[in-house]
Amino acid sequence: MCGAALLVVLKSCSNGDDANDAPVASEREVEDKPAEERALDAPSVPAHSNAELAGSAFATPPASSAVLVGDPADVPDGGDLERGAALVRQAQLYFKAEQWQRGIATLEEAIRVGPYDENLHYNLGSWMEARATPDSMIRYWSEELKRDPKPQTAYYYWAAGLERSGDEAGALGKLAQALQVDPAHELSELRCGQILARQRKTKEALSHCLAAIDIFPEFAAAHELCANLYKELGRTKDAERETTLAATSNSHSPRRFFYWGRYLAKKGRNEAAAAELRRALEQNPNDTEARALLGRLTPLLAKR
Repeated sequence: MCGAALLVVLKSCSNGDDANDAPVASEREVEDKPAEERALDAPSVPAHSNAELAGSAFATPPASSAVLVGDPADVPDGGDLERGAALVRQAQLYFKAEQWQRGIATLEEAIRVGPYDENLHYNLGSWMEARATPDSMIRYWSEELKRDPKPQTAYYYWAAGLERSGDEAGALGKLAQALQVDPAHELSELRCGQILARQRKTKEALSHCLAAIDIFPEFAAAHELCANLYKELGRTKDAERETTLAATSNSHSPRRFFYWGRYLAKKGRNEAAAAELRRALEQNPNDTEARALLGRLTPLLAKR
């Protein structure tokens, strides 16, 4: 279930432009890439939750927040939810201003102080993958693993850092751990497929790609990879079908919760499946498939 430069974590910073006001870097490295690669949007992943924090790091900043706060510590502390929401709004302003290091640091602080938000973890991971050095990703996510109540996210981005460092075997190992925690983590299946495809292990890659689609039938990126793999195998009709599905699938489909619940139920993860099916019904109370499957699982859960 699902760059240019990562800015260093700040020990201190201010609003001034003077050289003496430059942010003080911690141990995190910065990776520079050409200006044309400095797209503001982080890589898109299927949304995995309804955000608990008010706002998104990628939404349009509110007009009332036109002035940048110099440091996350300057945001008033009004309780975890309020402070977390303020930090997310602050991060979006930093990203709009291309102050990448401050944006990343502020999202990290929002995760630290705010209520748990799965989407916020994915947003941070996507920004780090676009902007961070591999070593900084490995360090952050290996530590976050100790705190993350849904550790598949930390395993996934730890794997991303390992993959980018050239340790593809290590990356596949972390992705396997993510799938042990959450067998419906289609992002991990897809990443396994991508790594194996680069290694020219086409049939193995295809098996992971098809697994991602089995979990989430509307996962456009998985259909696209499958199309390429089928072409390599000379299976032209299958490739054409997958190309069409890639163009017509919606990776943010409101049915994603039902798909995850259905797959988890198939794997015998009934409690996790029921949770996803309830989320599906929150999105659409008229989802008859989700309601029927939840009805079948409820007596099983009651026997536990």
